[in-house]
Amino acid sequence: MNACLSCKTYNLVKILDFGKIPISNNFIKVNELKKVKKYQLGLNFCKKCFLIQNSKLINNKKIFNKDYLYHSSYSKSWLKHARDLTSFCIKKYKLNKESLILEIASNDGYLLKNFKKKNINTIGVEPSQSVARISKKKGIKTFINFFSTAFVKKISKKIIPDVIIALNVMAHTPKLNDFVNALSMLMNKSNISIIEVPYAMKLLKRKQIDTIYHEHYSYFTVIALQNILIKYSLEIFDIKPIKTHGGSLRIFIKKNNNSNYRKSFSVSRFLNNEKKIGLQNLSYYKNFSKEVKNILKNNKEKVLELCKKNNVLGYGAAAKATIICNLLNLNARHIKFIVDQNKFKQSRYIPGTNIQISKYKVIKETNPDYLLIFVWNIKKEIKTLINKTYKKIKFITLDPNFKIFN
Repeated sequence: MNACLSCKTYNLVKILDFGKIPISNNFIKVNELKKVKKYQLGLNFCKKCFLIQNSKLINNKKIFNKDYLYHSSYSKSWLKHARDLTSFCIKKYKLNKESLILEIASNDGYLLKNFKKKNINTIGVEPSQSVARISKKKGIKTFINFFSTAFVKKISKKIIPDVIIALNVMAHTPKLNDFVNALSMLMNKSNISIIEVPYAMKLLKRKQIDTIYHEHYSYFTVIALQNILIKYSLEIFDIKPIKTHGGSLRIFIKKNNNSNYRKSFSVSRFLNNEKKIGLQNLSYYKNFSKEVKNILKNNKEKVLELCKKNNVLGYGAAAKATIICNLLNLNARHIKFIVDQNKFKQSRYIPGTNIQISKYKVIKETNPDYLLIFVWNIKKEIKTLINKTYKKIKFITLDPNFKIFN
């Protein structure tokens, strides 16, 4: 068994086992259909530091590589989220042309381009060449690197950011202590970090099964997050709940010698609530596991029955689609195409299935009865888009239970 990603002890207990599943964002070409590798996927819980983490750690270079196809710029709601965060930061922290923003996992420049338009200096750090190149074409200085202690040692004397931003990346690192140490090295008595993480309590309470995949090495509660930050002289001074990814947290972090920011009551409120619910108790996770098994069984029966009698397409070739299709054993006999607006994914296939990713026009060509929305976190955005042209299509979501709506 692996040591805990955070506290390095061996107090891990398996709380969920999905069997072998492909890497979720590794959308494959037609000649790779028979070559898909699958890896054990499940969750462990650390009884010492309370971090929830994947039971099998995949080398992150197999995931975030030159062929990585997740592009942040293909969701209108996510782009709005980025614009809103930009405006908030500029106003709250009085940023100007002398300021510097550093983003960890800057993807295709979806966020930093907003700061650049306001003449605020930006630097991106992005390990995936495919998206980093797009960011560079936008004129954003981008280091093609994993964010790490070794990387920060090379740049820390030259680069002193005012605000460090890391959206949905902390969960994606297998070297969690190294990541937090690197963050601490870049911080001083005056600057801050803003990180966003999917909130583990939302995953647990809402049974967000399809957000469990190999790329997510950790699933954070505030308790577990605080436990690792403290080790590196970092302190949470504010927390804001946000709606992205089915329910996330925006965490504001400072160095413990930074006296510019007073700790908000929100921090103790989140900690007390988690303790009250029982997120430190193994019994809570055993109940979660039982409920997940029942949900998967019921969803599989209902989806397969619907697909037998109707023409069903999918929408959203995201990691969620890979997980659900593999867990429910869905293939092209059930869902022939999954529609996605990302041109880099089109004509590829969902790994572990033979379901092809297709352009938007396939909806008109196939005239489906139902559209299974895999990216349920932006279902309103998709429903609004589809209803402009196709009034008769009914929608399905699995978030977590099977639901049909018009």
